[in-house]
Amino acid sequence: MYQRFANVSVLVTFAGFLCQMPLHAATSPGGGNATVPAPVAQEDESGPALEEVIITAEKRPERLADTPVSATVLSESRLADDNTGDISELSKLVPSVNINGTLSQRSPMGIRGVSSVLGAVGISSGVAVQVDGVPIPSDSFAGNQVEDVENVEVLKGPQATLGGRTAASGVINYVTHQPTDSLHGSVSATMTDDNEQRFSGYISGPIEPGTVDMSLSGYVSHRDYPMVNLATKENTGEDVFGTRVKMLIRPSDDLNITLAAHVQEMKSSGSNLVYGYLTPGATLLFPGSPLTQQALLTGVTPSFSNIYYNSPVTRTGSQFIDGDVSATINYKIGAYDLTSTTAYQHEYQDLVQDLFLVDEYFWNIFTGGHAPPFSNIQQTWEHISQTSEELKLTSPTTDRINFVTGIYYSDTRIGQEFSRALLPAEQISSVTPDTATYDAYGRVNWGLVAGTTLVTGLRFNHDEIKYSEIQRINAPEGAFASAGSHSNNVVVGDVTLKQQILPGWIAYATYARGYSPGAYNTNIALASNAPLVPVGEEKINHFELGSKGEFFDRRLSVDVALFETIYNNFQVESFQIEPGFINAPLVLSAAGKAQTRGLEMDLMGRPTQNLTASMNIALIDAVFKQYNDAACYGDQSDAQGCRTDPVTGQRIQNVSGSTLPNAPKFKANFALEQRVPISASPFELSFRADYSYRTSAEMLPDQNPYAVFASYGILNASAGLHNEAYRYTITFFVNNALNKHYNTDAEDFFSSVWSNTNAILVQPARDSFRYAGVRASKEF
Repeated sequence: MYQRFANVSVLVTFAGFLCQMPLHAATSPGGGNATVPAPVAQEDESGPALEEVIITAEKRPERLADTPVSATVLSESRLADDNTGDISELSKLVPSVNINGTLSQRSPMGIRGVSSVLGAVGISSGVAVQVDGVPIPSDSFAGNQVEDVENVEVLKGPQATLGGRTAASGVINYVTHQPTDSLHGSVSATMTDDNEQRFSGYISGPIEPGTVDMSLSGYVSHRDYPMVNLATKENTGEDVFGTRVKMLIRPSDDLNITLAAHVQEMKSSGSNLVYGYLTPGATLLFPGSPLTQQALLTGVTPSFSNIYYNSPVTRTGSQFIDGDVSATINYKIGAYDLTSTTAYQHEYQDLVQDLFLVDEYFWNIFTGGHAPPFSNIQQTWEHISQTSEELKLTSPTTDRINFVTGIYYSDTRIGQEFSRALLPAEQISSVTPDTATYDAYGRVNWGLVAGTTLVTGLRFNHDEIKYSEIQRINAPEGAFASAGSHSNNVVVGDVTLKQQILPGWIAYATYARGYSPGAYNTNIALASNAPLVPVGEEKINHFELGSKGEFFDRRLSVDVALFETIYNNFQVESFQIEPGFINAPLVLSAAGKAQTRGLEMDLMGRPTQNLTASMNIALIDAVFKQYNDAACYGDQSDAQGCRTDPVTGQRIQNVSGSTLPNAPKFKANFALEQRVPISASPFELSFRADYSYRTSAEMLPDQNPYAVFASYGILNASAGLHNEAYRYTITFFVNNALNKHYNTDAEDFFSSVWSNTNAILVQPARDSFRYAGVRASKEF
């Protein structure tokens, strides 16, 4: 059993240690640390100004208001206000982001309606997830948890020039707590009425004043998800424990070194999916079999409001252990900064899945009760390691011509073992993808005339991909062994014209080229020992017009972006449902063309000292412009557009003009916070309401009509008491106050096992039912 309560004890002890320390005001890191801390609210004496926000995801600290890119920065307090713990929950806070539920799985992460990766091992994600600017391997779960962060930066649209090969649709960068040169810290605890407990704390301060600073943070959490196994009467649950330590060493005024280490363990129990739809009368494995729904789905009624499954497999769940270390050396050469970042990351994954989510070891029906214990189970083990090095040089931003330039190297190696002993769909495989990239990049800001700046950049990438695989799938002749390698060179870049219209108000126009590298579909069923043919690289053309302004003495900010992005050879994955085959392979293909275009608007205002309001909206049209050979869904007929490919024999369809998966046309977030000082006391009340809305969306690339999620809106509300003198806050909150049930993911790969019909599995959201809680925090 996972040692959740032992971990809680560690954090409580840590919190108690912090509580004994003297109080000090927080200060920023000293010594020219290369990463700027999260901004804090700034109230100048002239009025209720909005906070100044700094963004670092563009390789150096810049004011967000001056950066000609559509971006959102979520502060630590903003994340806490919505009880955000998982990266998929960013979908409610940033309308342009769409992330499927990530519980026990690697899911597509989409920005502006574009998400191209489902789960094939070794393939780059379309969204680059970074921690303090260091990319996380696309196969890793290390970025799933939003813990131990000062803020989260979301850059929307292709960011290939500075973000590299994984940033085809955007970047999400976590900025973590930094060492400080005076004592600072905080502790926080959250409890809810649906069995969520979260504890976190950090402390930062000098070890040797003026020379060595250090920070230490830790977090532990447990969440129950609304999926219930009727066989055990238990909810699916997830436990997380992590700690991070950083040390800032300043041997001289011109040199500082930041050493960091982080370890995290995530463990889940129970299924992450339940039946959302199943064709009435369908039977398991083959038509007319005795494995009927009535016999195998006792107590379960498939529907989008279903939260139940019935399974004797008690091992279902996952374990992920992450570890990473890094060293960042920043050396000042006159007015320039030379920065080296060396990082190593490793992750171990162990995932056990119930093949059918039925209440019987189905082989019992055929053998009279002599089923082997593995007949309903498949298991995946994975080791992921990544070594990276980045060397960059930046000039002062005050120069008329200033720049950032650098070189980057990474090598990501994966070893995956897969075992499924079920005889009708037996598979045992071992695959080892390896991806190396050698890059050089540069971006220049050139002040042409007063108020007009030309921003231009280039990146050269040399990518090397290779794999080796041994695979046995119901093969009497034995296993196949396949290996291959491929390399390619690509040059991408961008050019932006930025114009200052008035002080505090800029407009910009951008053209950018992006790409995703070629990839091997290592999930495909091998038919011989021949090398696989890689899917070609994705090529991207991006256009954007934007405006950013701060008005009325910075009481109002308005950011607007109009964009159009065209993806040629768009890489997309879907399950290929084939009549007569129980195991549906995950097929990676290059659709002819995809396009996303739309409008984003972010507004924030502080009309009075104590009232803050925000509105964030995204109108997005993301479609397959040309996709003639998409996979058909389970029971799709010829009359519904499905046809048989004369060469491959696969059932395919034309989905040109259809929407991309999980790409609602409209999303919005509205937030309102009112602070009420209590006269003649050091206390202050706060009231907050946060409403997120999205329209309906098709969740699968095969356009399955039973995988369309209806529109929904989620309302969160809270009331808190704050004491500035002692710097503590207690907040009572209700999330999903309107009790609107919704799901975050849909899959149709079970359509192959239920006699080639239509079977949809869904993942209910963690907050798909109303829950209430209390959060207490104290700063030092």
